[in-house]
Amino acid sequence: MDIKQLNCFVAAAQAGNFTRASEQLHLAQSAFSRHIANLEAELGVQLFVRMGRGVELSHEGVNAYDKARKLLADFAAFHGEISSQKGESDARKISMAAHGGIGPLFLAHVARLMRYSGDQIQFRLSEALSEQI
Repeated sequence: MDIKQLNCFVAAAQAGNFTRASEQLHLAQSAFSRHIANLEAELGVQLFVRMGRGVELSHEGVNAYDKARKLLADFAAFHGEISSQKGESDARKISMAAHGGIGPLFLAHVARLMRYSGDQIQFRLSEALSEQI
């Protein structure tokens, strides 16, 4: 299980449709579907009930959704805690970069979660090629 799979799962749960979710994450639908299938296989449960062109969370998916969102929030908090160890002057400034695919949506999600903390945090989000990050 990895962050990409969790982001795909959360995006699909929110969009109710794999096509829309894959577009939001800037992923090919085949890659997106593969992430979901691999996550379901690893967990040994069906997370979605497929209905025509849409999806709904299964019973297991409903339980997993809240846990996945918490894991993503914990990951964002971990990043913030580690970043704050650099010193007080950098504690409120966070720069994050990711390469294509799921990165931009994940970074935006992290930024939203951190903004809800009530702290005055400056974000610099960027997208670049792997070699540039």
